[in-house]
Amino acid sequence: MQGEELIVKNGSITLRSMLDFGEFLEIKQFLEACHSENCTVTFANEEIVIFPNEYDAAKDAFVFIYGTLAERHDVIEKYLRYKLVLGDEEPKPTLYRQRKEKNDMKTVKLSEQSLKLIETLHDYTDKPDILNAVADALYYDADELKRRLNQLAEEVK
Repeated sequence: MQGEELIVKNGSITLRSMLDFGEFLEIKQFLEACHSENCTVTFANEEIVIFPNEYDAAKDAFVFIYGTLAERHDVIEKYLRYKLVLGDEEPKPTLYRQRKEKNDMKTVKLSEQSLKLIETLHDYTDKPDILNAVADALYYDADELKRRLNQLAEEVK
């Protein structure tokens, strides 16, 4: 991503997501350029505003985390697998051998097409429960996926 042309000197810009950058270093360099041009940056997906003359350790940590996720998509896949297959309602440290697996569900890697579907849906809805339900449905067979998508379409209307 060539972001320098997006910078507004002494102004502000809103970008879709930190995940649109390829890696942490790219985000960091872009934000440094914004700082030198006195440009405020809002990342809509992450709901984070970076002011040019502000030091905020928490925001710096988020930039690092999202930058890492941008270059390491496998971390996102592992998180989705955890939430959909292994995650409990109330998280607690659990020994793997003690964990009861969900009925008839296998741990699978989401396909690129499935991840793209989730990303696309994320662009059109701000309801995480819908995204979680669709991601969950991707682990089931096609008939179950179709049924759940139809159900979700009705809820969105």
